[in-house]
Amino acid sequence: VAGKSGGVRKFVFVEIGAGYGHWTFTAHRALLQKVPQAEYKYVMVDVLGDLRGEIMNLARLNGVTSAPGPESPMHFHCGYVGAQGKSFEKNQQSDYFRLWGLQGHKNSTPSA
Repeated sequence: VAGKSGGVRKFVFVEIGAGYGHWTFTAHRALLQKVPQAEYKYVMVDVLGDLRGEIMNLARLNGVTSAPGPESPMHFHCGYVGAQGKSFEKNQQSDYFRLWGLQGHKNSTPSA
């Protein structure tokens, strides 16, 4: 995206409650239509860590590269809004799984 000075501005998109990243990848395709060589970073957060594999697959299908480390253009974090300690996180995750009829998996825990 061109800045006022004519230089290229970096684009960052943050999606809280990302699910499968619908809005992130929609924003990515729209950005590339306008500025094909744009620099971008995407940060996605969801309570379900199990989504990581599917999100990485969708990223690849949409031409978004992901690599370990802070320089990667895409980051997925499993986390909780308003978490106040491990017991709160455990209760929140338990409620989430119960209310949505999901089974908890070991990789569905919040990132450190």
